[in-house]
Amino acid sequence: MDLKYLTDNFEIPGVLAFSQNENGLIRATVTTPACKAELYLQGAHLTHWQPTGQEPVLFLSECSFFIPGKAIRGGIPIIPHCVS
Repeated sequence: MDLKYLTDNFEIPGVLAFSQNENGLIRATVTTPACKAELYLQGAHLTHWQPTGQEPVLFLSECSFFIPGKAIRGGIPIIPHCVS
């Protein structure tokens, strides 16, 4: 999926936004009154979660390069439920 498609079809102004990092990876940013979160589509990986008024909860390795084809180290990989 490309950034324009995601933005045009799924963006919720003020709540869900899509952007691309400098290496072309697409991320979703979720903002609510309770917290802010950032998820990368590559690997369905949660890389940032911060309750409002608090410090960030997740940590990333310095070995996280955020480039296509390379693992994001740290955070939380989100594993979808498989249906057979």
